[in-house]
Amino acid sequence: MPRQLGLRAGSLALLVAVALAIPALSAIHPGRFRQQQARGQIRSQQPHYTYTPSTGPEPSVPDSLSVAGLHQPLERVAVRAVTQALDPKISIQPDRTELYDGRGEWFTVSWSGVEDPRFDDWVALIVSDQANTTQTAPVKWKFCAGDPSHLLNGTGKLSFRLISYRWVMAFVLMRNGFDRPVEVARSKGIWVMQPDQPLQIHLSLGATNKEMRVVWNTRDPIPSPQVRWGPSPVTYKGRGGDEGPAYPNTAAARTRRYERDDQCGGAAVGVGWIDAGFHHVAHMRGLAPATRYYYRVGDPASNWGGWSEERSFVTPPETGPHSTAHILAVADMGQAEVDGSLVGSEMVASLNTTSRMAKHLGGADPVGLLLHNGDLSYARGYGSQWDNFFHQIEPIASVLPYMVAPGNHERDWPNTADMFGVEDSGGECGVPYEHRFAMPQQGYDKQWYSFEYGPVYFIQYSTEHQFGPGTEQYKFIVQTLKSVDRRRTPWLVLGGHRPHYVASTNTMWPDGDQPVAQQLRDTYEDLMLQYQVDLTLHGHHHTYQRTCPLYRGECQQSKPDGTAGAPVHMIIGNAGAGMSFNLQDPPPAWLESLGLWWGYTRIKVTGTKLAVEVVADDDGRLLDSFELTKPPGWAEQFMAGREVASREAEAEAEREEAGSWEAAREVRGAEGEGSGKERGKSESEVRGKEAEGEGKSESEAAKSVMEGRGQETAREGRRGEAQRQGPGAGVAESGEEREREAGHARGQRAPPKLGPACMFLPAAYDERGLMVTNPMCMPNPTFTAGLASTVGKTGSTYAKIAIQAAKAAAACQTISTATPEGKAKCRADRANRCVVTPDGTACANEITNYILWSTQACPDAPATKFYMCVYLFKDECAKHPECEWSVDGWFQGITDPELRQRWYGLMGGEPTNACYPKSVLDVVYPDRKTWDASGFEAWVLQTTGNPANKTDWDAKRGTCAYAKMTYAQEMYKSSCNAINTIADPDCGCTYLNATDLPTMAKCSRQGCSVQFWDNEQYVNRGASSNPFVFACGTDNSYLYGQLSGYDMEKDRPYVLQQILCREQGVQTDEERCLGVKV
Repeated sequence: MPRQLGLRAGSLALLVAVALAIPALSAIHPGRFRQQQARGQIRSQQPHYTYTPSTGPEPSVPDSLSVAGLHQPLERVAVRAVTQALDPKISIQPDRTELYDGRGEWFTVSWSGVEDPRFDDWVALIVSDQANTTQTAPVKWKFCAGDPSHLLNGTGKLSFRLISYRWVMAFVLMRNGFDRPVEVARSKGIWVMQPDQPLQIHLSLGATNKEMRVVWNTRDPIPSPQVRWGPSPVTYKGRGGDEGPAYPNTAAARTRRYERDDQCGGAAVGVGWIDAGFHHVAHMRGLAPATRYYYRVGDPASNWGGWSEERSFVTPPETGPHSTAHILAVADMGQAEVDGSLVGSEMVASLNTTSRMAKHLGGADPVGLLLHNGDLSYARGYGSQWDNFFHQIEPIASVLPYMVAPGNHERDWPNTADMFGVEDSGGECGVPYEHRFAMPQQGYDKQWYSFEYGPVYFIQYSTEHQFGPGTEQYKFIVQTLKSVDRRRTPWLVLGGHRPHYVASTNTMWPDGDQPVAQQLRDTYEDLMLQYQVDLTLHGHHHTYQRTCPLYRGECQQSKPDGTAGAPVHMIIGNAGAGMSFNLQDPPPAWLESLGLWWGYTRIKVTGTKLAVEVVADDDGRLLDSFELTKPPGWAEQFMAGREVASREAEAEAEREEAGSWEAAREVRGAEGEGSGKERGKSESEVRGKEAEGEGKSESEAAKSVMEGRGQETAREGRRGEAQRQGPGAGVAESGEEREREAGHARGQRAPPKLGPACMFLPAAYDERGLMVTNPMCMPNPTFTAGLASTVGKTGSTYAKIAIQAAKAAAACQTISTATPEGKAKCRADRANRCVVTPDGTACANEITNYILWSTQACPDAPATKFYMCVYLFKDECAKHPECEWSVDGWFQGITDPELRQRWYGLMGGEPTNACYPKSVLDVVYPDRKTWDASGFEAWVLQTTGNPANKTDWDAKRGTCAYAKMTYAQEMYKSSCNAINTIADPDCGCTYLNATDLPTMAKCSRQGCSVQFWDNEQYVNRGASSNPFVFACGTDNSYLYGQLSGYDMEKDRPYVLQQILCREQGVQTDEERCLGVKV
């Protein structure tokens, strides 16, 4: 259908663009065209277009110029077929050779001397000016015939709008079309005068609504990338190299980069690659809701870019049903050139879409959020197109949070763990997406997340990753659906790329519209109905479609309270890419609205109404509108009903579990009748007979278990499935395990499951919203305590101590300190040595150190007497003459009675752990009136032993086995730390130089581990100026496996727990942390 492109009237380029921009009316999905054509399934679709020039004859456009069926016009250029034959008679020159403003400047390029000028001559921009056109695709191009004088005398000029691609650029004149291009002339270079000018700025929501992330791009790894912001505008006329704009808040940025080889294939690692520079991510935290903030990004130390222009944004409204949210949503938008280059792009409509959306940034109801659900830039491996895309979207994305989800053209590539294994990303395989965006997702290449915005809860997920039952993404979505409190966010919206319902004729396997839609429905439709998802927003099919409230292919009646009976599904893939005309005819009964025009979706949400308008991109007319409503009080009723359903489900699960154990008891009882005579024999005899009964020897059965093949031994094969899933399943059977199983056979209730091996502690933030404690994964004491019947009885001494301590810690943790009674209960539990933490929030203990120093340390060593005091209660302290009870010491000399009473209230009384070595108090509290901590650390080192001096260590710690073991640990830690080369005086830490690869290699060779530290908490506390660092530290496998006194055979489950729960890769990823298996 014709489109109003808005190009220069009367221009030859206009006529060609109009003709080539008409999408082919293919009966297949456009994204499959190239693959099918390559497989010989479809003949090349090359329509014969004609044009009428203002003067001269009327030639036809040759077939070689057709770009029908291609999302990305640059794909049409056969780069590998280019030849270079520079003609000295032909010259091509820009009107100047400096680009000062990377946001865009207009250049005029002129040429002359072309003999036998033809329509298939073209001018292209290349990056860099030294680029080999036989190996690197151009950035943009125009036909020389755009200036009619070219066809008359071989001279002409054209206008191009250039943005910063960071590197020196040049124009080339190419002849002979796109299939066998010939480079005949190249211009002088056009220099980017501010290569580090902050560009491609865009915002996204952070981990909470008090945080906004900002991302920008520079050519170089600038010294101090940062964002500065405040509640008022700040005038600044500098360009870098000075103190910078004087906003009240500053946050350092993290810098990241991807290389050619980080991607997976295709154009991304070949003809489409240009150096993408560096991407900087900074976090603005401590923001108030519904408040406008002003900001700039940049670097005070940079003379090549300086600071961005000032921008502002409004933070999300307060989460809750009383807020109002204004939202825009698009999918499948892409980008196009305002100068009319890349003739034939199917995404010219995207220019109108972004232009009209920008008009919603002000006015009475300004939008505050933009969703983009897949197929963002359509770069498809041509890196320059990401630059073009961000230049186009920046005016919107830099002033409101821009929340995206991946599409097939961002992620899909064979053998990269995506869902479909097709080549739609051009080899990018999600790498540019991961580096250019900063979504609050679950981890690298885990492109799913959720967030609250006013009265709406959004779940954004990836249809391009594995999403079926049991996958990591599925578990996330299910858990998130369960956790949404509809009293806070009464509306629930699910967003991704490929739709659940679509009126498409594409049934091709594996990634056709209908097969994928069916998979999505099979996986999520029942869940969406159960948790009453209100709306889904998807794309992929380049149309606008809306269903009725829909479930299992049938429209659902509204409920008595007026709420929809099922989710409404929207396809909003009409934001800019060429229309999809592969439509079902007649349309399905559930399709309530269909739009074959470009545009975007505008949503206004209150606690009781969700109003949707679909706006045309050219004149702003409404293509569709509808409303969903909820009555006041709906959320309370829904949550009450869900809680009842949850209790019923738990009761049913307990009944099923009881039934399973009863069945297991009956099975064991039957076994007992046939094998009772064997019970008096040794275990090896019984196992031998059982293995014999199934045709397996005892050694074969043991081998099967030890190799972990998942094969059941003969005795396991006769047990119920529920029993196999109980604690200890798959572990070589100990006498204790057999005793426990015999108890099960006698009808005893199954022991509780151990739960996850690790526990995850989320990040903590202060009142400003700044992180003060990093997220952390650590061993779960409940799991450790569950090893009491196995490792706790047969393991090494140190493992037994650890498990005994874990049992005590788990017991303390079960005591809530939210009430005075709870605090009193915690303080009274002397058996587990429980104490209330100083902030009063938990019941904890330090029983591990108490046991180690009281049972394993050398008894007469000075250090033992020193450390023992620290872990004693008041009555115990009085029995040790070298110890002294001092509440004053606990308060470090603070005598303010009001402050002390406040602490007493938090802890439920005076401190229960205020025992100190007298010798320490004599140093820091000499007259028991004045606190003086000077010299304390030196004194402690003098008293407890210096690991750098073996003689001193032995004199202070002794020479028993425990002292020798701890000495080896200290020496190992010191040797790893000594490899670090950079000292941070702010925190007393040492780091590695991230570019010093030989030293990093030395760290690994020495048996240590190169670790990445997220230093954000220390930066926020003012304890460091480095937001992230690399450091040489200990290897947990070696520390726990070799230097901690454990027996790797007897203690294996415990040792693996200690190692795996402390691994670097699980520290900030809750799902990976909780998924650790030992």
